Amino acid sequence: MPSAFDADFAEAAEMLTEQYAATVTLLRGGRSSEDVEAEQFLQEYGTLDGEGFKVGSYAGCDWLISVAAYVFSGEATEPREGDVIRLSDGTEWEVLPDGNDQAAQLIESGNRWLIHSKRSSLQ
Repeated sequence: MPSAFDADFAEAAEMLTEQYAATVTLLRGGRSSEDVEAEQFLQEYGTLDGEGFKVGSYAGCDWLISVAAYVFSGEATEPREGDVIRLSDGTEWEVLPDGNDQAAQLIESGNRWLIHSKRSSLQ
């Protein structure tokens, strides 16, 4: 039987998922994966110069997507720079590294991807 904390945490996680959930399409080259459940979090990222000083910023978006759901051609794959996440309204976000970071990291014991992106300049 789960503890009271575990039950409260599960309830809070469910509420967050409902608040931030989106159904997206993943694009890579000519391939796509539709109806992927994702959680979206708008962010502001800083751009650093060679000495580590902030010289600018841009609006970005972080995504939480299940490892099992990040699929192309029937195989789960790692998100990579240049992939596109498209919302149902047609808005596109390009997967890009966050400053000096990677484009995506495994979180939650390797169960979900934390993916960084920037609004696509092609729109």
